[in-house]
Amino acid sequence: MRGDTLVLGVAAERSRRTGDRLGITGLVALGAVALSLPFGLLAGVKPLYAVAGVLAIIFCVIAFTDLVLGFAIFTAMTFLETLTSGSAASLDKVAGLVLLAAWVANRATASRARATTITAENQSLAIWLTVYLVLNAASAAWSTSGGAAISQAYRYTLDALLIPIAYSAVETRRDMVKIIVGFMVGAGFSVLYGFVHPAAGLAHQSGRLTGSLGEANQSATVLVACLAFSAGIWLIARRSPRLKTLIVVVVLLALIGLVATLSRSGLIAFGVVLVLATVLGGRWRKRATWSLVVIVAALAVYFFGFAGSRAHRVTSDQSSGRNDIWMVALRAWDAHPLLGVGAGNFEVVSHDYLEQPGLIVSANDFVYDPKVVHNIYLEQLVTLGPLGLILLLGIFTVAIRIGLKAAHIFERLGDPALELAARCWILALVAFLTADFFASELVDKQLWITLAIGPILLKLARAQESTAAHRDTVSQAPPTVLGLIAR
Repeated sequence: MRGDTLVLGVAAERSRRTGDRLGITGLVALGAVALSLPFGLLAGVKPLYAVAGVLAIIFCVIAFTDLVLGFAIFTAMTFLETLTSGSAASLDKVAGLVLLAAWVANRATASRARATTITAENQSLAIWLTVYLVLNAASAAWSTSGGAAISQAYRYTLDALLIPIAYSAVETRRDMVKIIVGFMVGAGFSVLYGFVHPAAGLAHQSGRLTGSLGEANQSATVLVACLAFSAGIWLIARRSPRLKTLIVVVVLLALIGLVATLSRSGLIAFGVVLVLATVLGGRWRKRATWSLVVIVAALAVYFFGFAGSRAHRVTSDQSSGRNDIWMVALRAWDAHPLLGVGAGNFEVVSHDYLEQPGLIVSANDFVYDPKVVHNIYLEQLVTLGPLGLILLLGIFTVAIRIGLKAAHIFERLGDPALELAARCWILALVAFLTADFFASELVDKQLWITLAIGPILLKLARAQESTAAHRDTVSQAPPTVLGLIAR
């Protein structure tokens, strides 16, 4: 009798579990049907939107289940920004908001031991960055267009949030490599897209590789940074043939793409990176020196021997309108020397400073199609005054110090792979800082993603340092009674 009762009980439990599974399966099926109906209707009207919607759902699932992978995919998606910027809610903006929500959810559910924040472990960077963002928002009080100032501060804030998101997501070197690979894949895709879809319409972009970013100089900048990142993870990829193959392919694409952009700012940034590599190269200084000699010689042979008329774009002394823009920018700063004209307001007020001594070749860049300053350092001086420039330089200086500190810790601990990654990260950041002397690309997400990797490297270095210190403490501890007995 008891045996029958036990059998019936087991059968009932199995039936209950089966019912639960069927109930869950039913809910999933119902949800799938509920989602498939609107996407099916949308596919009949706008197939592209339906595909985008499906991809968005997939990205949501990935970001909420694996924040690191979500961030890596987002990094690659930032190279598609101009391809999807036709609407107010472009693909990268939607993905950024999803990533932000996933990060908030991750922080809310993380244990206290894992809930490390960049504010606690990198206070200097957090302070400089916070004050800079506050100043941008506060400039709405004295700017001509308060809305433009708030909009600019909002964009900077969203970009800056990428730093704590990446910092809290990454725990291991493998996690960091995923983000760098996302950057490399995005850069490689941009080059391929640029060759398949040549630039058209704008005269100053004609005949140049603009890539998926839609602008030759910006493409050149990220390609130089990509080359630095590729060199940085080469030692990490020693045991991964697939990753080594990816690095080789991306490096070839980046070099070809960099030359095809015909970007003087990009080539100058590349030159600065190569020279700086001989200074910061450490144990790789000799290889960096040979790389400098070989690459400079190869570029010289190409541009002066084979490029033909294309070389004129690189060797020309024309400023592409920057001289006019910089002259007007200095006039605006002279009129507002302390606080500047306000964040995002140079384009609003630049036409007010045309009728002053000094030749302006074309007023189109100030009246009909107002341009940004095309120099992030002068831009800060004009829009936020000397304090804005000091704060921005402070952010970059602290970031480079973080990279150097991480490199020195890895060197002391005998980890050449991450030491090389830290040194090359500095070179990637310098690529942006050099090229941005000729451009206003402070709102570009690739720059902020690059900035985010520096604190991650220091985080990994401190974790290794702590582990090594604990190991030394254990090895130096006096033997216990139980240990002596075990011997």
